[in-house]
Amino acid sequence: MTDDNRLIYKEPLSVKIARYLKQKGFQAASIHSGAAMDSLAGASCFGVLYQDPAIKQKTYFWGLIKGDTPRRIYLGDIYIDGGNPRSSADHWRFEMYGKEYFEIAKGLASELVKEFNVKITFKVAEDCVKHEGFPSDSDPGW
Repeated sequence: MTDDNRLIYKEPLSVKIARYLKQKGFQAASIHSGAAMDSLAGASCFGVLYQDPAIKQKTYFWGLIKGDTPRRIYLGDIYIDGGNPRSSADHWRFEMYGKEYFEIAKGLASELVKEFNVKITFKVAEDCVKHEGFPSDSDPGW
């Protein structure tokens, strides 16, 4: 007799959300450093990165030398399943940064509501924009 019938795998909700974000052109990030994260297994809170197409890589000397790759916009924090005292498995919190990205963040929140059948409390936490952090940053501005 095999154990295949007794082996059950349940994918964590955070992993499903990370996959969905990637399909929509976003990237999950650490809420502590703003650095991109590929694995969200077991996470109850995470950030969202957005690549603004209007932000171009700087070039110098007629395009012969390229500057640093532009950092993505850190849209905000999403709290699921108790990641925040006011969040739960069926009522998440989305706290965003930067008023100029309000419509993009609001659109993402609306898509998440439909896809995962949850309620989301959505608010602007700060008016100023935050940017992606890198693990090599000593002070990513957080």
